[in-house]
Amino acid sequence: MIASSLVTDIATRSHVAPDDRSPTSPRVASPDRTRDQRLVEQLRRGSESAFEEVVVQTSARFFAVARRLLGCEAEASDALQEAYLAAFRSIHQFRGESSLASWLRRIVINACYMRLRERARRDERSLDDLLPTYSPPGPPGHHGRDGAPAGRWNASADELLQYDEVRAKVRQCVDRLPAAARAILILRDVEGLDTEETARIIGIRRGAVKTRLHRARLALRSMLERELT
Repeated sequence: MIASSLVTDIATRSHVAPDDRSPTSPRVASPDRTRDQRLVEQLRRGSESAFEEVVVQTSARFFAVARRLLGCEAEASDALQEAYLAAFRSIHQFRGESSLASWLRRIVINACYMRLRERARRDERSLDDLLPTYSPPGPPGHHGRDGAPAGRWNASADELLQYDEVRAKVRQCVDRLPAAARAILILRDVEGLDTEETARIIGIRRGAVKTRLHRARLALRSMLERELT
């Protein structure tokens, strides 16, 4: 069995904070079946060198995922270490239906969401406080909470992050969203998970995912209006 001290050591020294100038949409490499099979076989035998190879190759990307979901580098690091331990303790469950990296990413996301559930038990700012208000006769989305005309934000959160001039503001606004809203926005718009998988991770119905995502996008756009106008 791989020791937890090895997880801590490798994950801490191999992951780096994501470069704000790099693309943020998921970039999980096309599965290399031969390499995956080799690594899985070695991991099942308890190979520490195979474990280190996997962590070094994936931890920077997965740390970025955890950091976006949790909004805290220290907590993201802890979640990442927990996820790697959980993954390699259950490596016998890997069936090869997806790439090893994709399988690991789902475990990282689940580890982060478990932490978000715990956080949601504490008082947190309501999403309603961040949503725009509407002043007739303008249509929904026409006026911001302060009554000023709202701009047309047709891009997803991931698309907005491609523009250098708004990148930092978008990250700040996403981090200020309530944990549940931030999670669903990141899973759908940044990580590119479909509605079905997002519903499974969060434990809600598909229709609820669509409703919550819509509200999270509205809140983000309302916050960006105030920040960028």
